[in-house]
Amino acid sequence: MRIIDERGQELRDPDLDLGQLVPDTIVIAHHPGTPEVPEVREEVLAWPEPGMPEYDERDEDGNLLAALYREIITQEWQPAQEPWDETEDVLAYVPYTEAELEEIEERKRAEEEARKKAEAEAARRAEIEAWLDDAPAHVSDLDEAVVELYEAQAQAQLDTDEAITTLYETLIGGN
Repeated sequence: MRIIDERGQELRDPDLDLGQLVPDTIVIAHHPGTPEVPEVREEVLAWPEPGMPEYDERDEDGNLLAALYREIITQEWQPAQEPWDETEDVLAYVPYTEAELEEIEERKRAEEEARKKAEAEAARRAEIEAWLDDAPAHVSDLDEAVVELYEAQAQAQLDTDEAITTLYETLIGGN
């Protein structure tokens, strides 16, 4: 499909960053209408033809009264035709206005910002998913640490009880 500019000139490689292509139809040729042409028939003298008798009737002055005639069409009938245009479908290159260029630039900035936010959100979700995938191992490690802490606390309590008992016995036995 041809691409044309606003002056009707054909373009080969339009810059789509500065304009857009819009479907359009252009008139290539205009054809005026024609009126109806009636059929015209004429009678012509049919003789002398081979095998036909010569026949005519004339009055006393010699004027022909009757003769053998045949009818022929000297003009064929043609219907009337409405005026019509030959057209071609094209793509019209329409340059953007300054306001449209600013709007497009703003939209590109907004799309880039939205893309960056979506990437950051996807990275955050991937990080959470990775952490959740490792969560059972973390919980197991925490369970072991809690058990070790509990055992250490229990041992510390035993050691403290034993030290207090020894101190008490020393104090009682020393009197």
